[in-house]
Amino acid sequence: SLAALILLGPRFWPGIAIGAFAVNLAIGAPPWVAVGMAVGNTLEALAGAYALRLCNFDRSLSRLRDVLCLCLNAALLSTLVSATIGVASLWAGGLVRPDALLATWRAWWLGDVLGMLVVAPVVLVWARRPRLPLQLKRRRLLDAILVTVLLVATSGLVFDVTAAQSNVPPYPYLVFPALIWAALSSRQRGVTAAILVMSIIAIAATAAGLGPFTGVALTQGLLFLQLFLGVTAVTMLMLAAALGERDRAAEAREAVIGRLEYA
Repeated sequence: SLAALILLGPRFWPGIAIGAFAVNLAIGAPPWVAVGMAVGNTLEALAGAYALRLCNFDRSLSRLRDVLCLCLNAALLSTLVSATIGVASLWAGGLVRPDALLATWRAWWLGDVLGMLVVAPVVLVWARRPRLPLQLKRRRLLDAILVTVLLVATSGLVFDVTAAQSNVPPYPYLVFPALIWAALSSRQRGVTAAILVMSIIAIAATAAGLGPFTGVALTQGLLFLQLFLGVTAVTMLMLAAALGERDRAAEAREAVIGRLEYA
């Protein structure tokens, strides 16, 4: 929803409201509870898009300031709106006990944070198709294939072999080399796709009872998984942005040197 408003404009907010209401209604929420949850979802997206416009956000995420703006203004702050209104709607509808309000709010908030750190960047970055030389396209395609193989292999190892019931200690950071390779080879386009793939594998495995975030209480395991994915996404997005800034600085330096030599 955040990416849609950034790409298409805030006038498309009714589509977000209708979609959120339909989804919440389909999963069993009473109509008026679904309305409250949809209001929270829509206000969250509008608040996030507005907050990003205030900081002159560039959806390419090629600058560190853009990544920080996405993380702070959108992911951490605007998501408070949906989590608060959504959980309040569930409580008012009698679907959440008072003693579970905090845990429900935390899971909702962190889930929305992950959506803005994992899903939104993919949509924003891949919506723009840069023109690249054929040779560079072929090289990036080969890098993408190799990164995908390495990422799937390491993710499968972390979230299967290191299941909670096995005696193998959990090493979730084994996925980092593949993610770093994606950032080095394709900057934000590569790293956003890699983060999404790794997140899908991690969530699916954890839901199946596999990986280093199982074997504990459900709420605790969910918290560990969300924190791991969130920290990983922020770290890799910042790395790719820093590499992009270095590339532009090098290009500017070469341009200046070229003009001086010509003069």
